[in-house]
Amino acid sequence: SKDEIDRIEKYGYNSKNLRTDLHDCLGYGSRRVAKGVSKNALGVYASIMSESYANVLGLYFLADTKLEELGLVDNVENVYKTEYYKYMMSGLITMLGRFDIGEKPKDSQILGILFTTRWVLDKGTSEKVVELVKREGKTYVVINNYEKMRQIFAQISSEIQQIIYLGNYQRAEELVEKYGENIDQELHQEVLNRYEALNLPTDKGMMNPKYELIKDNNGNIIDVKISYDENFMEQMLRYSKEFSTLPTYN
Repeated sequence: SKDEIDRIEKYGYNSKNLRTDLHDCLGYGSRRVAKGVSKNALGVYASIMSESYANVLGLYFLADTKLEELGLVDNVENVYKTEYYKYMMSGLITMLGRFDIGEKPKDSQILGILFTTRWVLDKGTSEKVVELVKREGKTYVVINNYEKMRQIFAQISSEIQQIIYLGNYQRAEELVEKYGENIDQELHQEVLNRYEALNLPTDKGMMNPKYELIKDNNGNIIDVKISYDENFMEQMLRYSKEFSTLPTYN
C-alpha cells in the first residue's frame, strides 16, 4: 500500500544499515556452542543457521527503543516496521526471482531468508500476523500485526540458537527443507514473470574502493587516498593474496 511505499522511501536506507549492523554485531557476536559440541556438527546447515540467527536477532532488536535513546533513529517504530516489511517481502516474494523454477537455492544467505520468512508466515497463520494476498492477479505481502511479528522473531531466534548450541543437525535439516527448499511453484512463476516484464536484474554486485594510507615524514597517517583503479578480477586476486592467511573461522 501507499503506507509501506512512503515508509520505505523515508526510512528504508537507515533501516537497512541498522539491521546490517545489528546482524553483524549482536547476531554473530551472541552465538554460542555447548561444550563438547563440534563446530562442524551442523554440516552444510551451519552457515544457513548462522545467517538466519543473525537476521532474526537483528530484526528483533531493531524495534528496541534503545536505538532512539542512542540517537540512531528519530522514530524507531517507523524504522523497524520498514525493515520488517522489506525482509518479509524479500523472502516471500522478490527473492524468488533469483533462481529458476525447480532449482533449489544453495546460497546460505538466500536460504536463511527464505526459510525464516516462511517460518514466520507459518507461525503467524492462525492470527493472520502476515499474509500473502492477491490484488489484480498479483501477490503481495500484508503485515497485520508488527508487534506480534517481533515476538515471532524472538521465538525463532531462540530456537535457532538452541540448534546452533546443541548442534542439532536433524532440526536444522527439517527447517531448511520445509521452509527454505519447498517453494510454491505457482508463486515462483508469477515472480519470474513480473521480473521479466520489468526487465530488471535480480542481482547486483559492487566494487570496493582501494585505500592507500598517506603518511607524513614521521610516519603519522594524515590522509587516505581512495581509488577505483581495479577491475573485479584484479580486486579478487589481490584479496586472495593479501588475506589468504586469515583463519576460515573465529
